[in-house]
Amino acid sequence: MQTATEVIETIKSLPYKEKNKVFTWVEEEIHHSNEPETNGVHAATISYDFEQYREAHKWLIEHRSEYLNKWVCLEGGHLIAAGGESQAVYKTAKEAGVKAPYLHFVQKERPEFYLGDNYELIRDRV
Repeated sequence: MQTATEVIETIKSLPYKEKNKVFTWVEEEIHHSNEPETNGVHAATISYDFEQYREAHKWLIEHRSEYLNKWVCLEGGHLIAAGGESQAVYKTAKEAGVKAPYLHFVQKERPEFYLGDNYELIRDRV
């Protein structure tokens, strides 16, 4: 059986559509849980955090081409700050009142089948 850290690393390597499936499943599990609290945190709080992450993830997919090679700070589906230096973006977000800024460096999305920097998988060729 994998540890939680190993599972998280596996999820990080998934394509965006597959990550969304995982987050949807986790959210459903939380909503259907009979436990009102997990380590002192209410399930509603966890659910809200997942929804914020899902909105941020959707925003990244929709706006990726506009912010390539830049750092962005998102709060849910809302852009708080963007720029070339992560420290400046973080500082702007903190000054805007964001308690825990979600920073992401926007890169070109890799193909679904990716074998490394110099190789791409060619499918369906005869």
